[in-house]
Amino acid sequence: MGYSVLIVEDDRELSRIYRNILERANYTVHEANNGAEALQVLPEVAPDILLIDMLMPMLGGEALLQRIRQMPGLGDMRVVVLTAYPRFREKVLYLGVDEFLVKPIKPGVLLETLANVMSADENQAEGVE
Repeated sequence: MGYSVLIVEDDRELSRIYRNILERANYTVHEANNGAEALQVLPEVAPDILLIDMLMPMLGGEALLQRIRQMPGLGDMRVVVLTAYPRFREKVLYLGVDEFLVKPIKPGVLLETLANVMSADENQAEGVE
């Protein structure tokens, strides 16, 4: 794969699980425990894709998405939302989320989703529809 991912998840155990799954699939993985921390590390790690939990302390997923979409160079970043609450789907779709997954998430579903999102990104860059 070779893609880099920033996991923004306040549940450290889930973050560890996602990290293990992604690293075994050759992703470079960075982690942030909340939206505020993600905003600090985003410019330096410049990930290809974000995995964002919705409910987090300090700065939640929706507020993080709103800020990212306004940041120069990051506004079109690929985003997959991970949440235990399906009700957030409509709330975040207007922010340009690429995918929305409801926890618990099976490893195969996570990997397939990321591959599809990045494949769509590459096809769009090449002008393929």
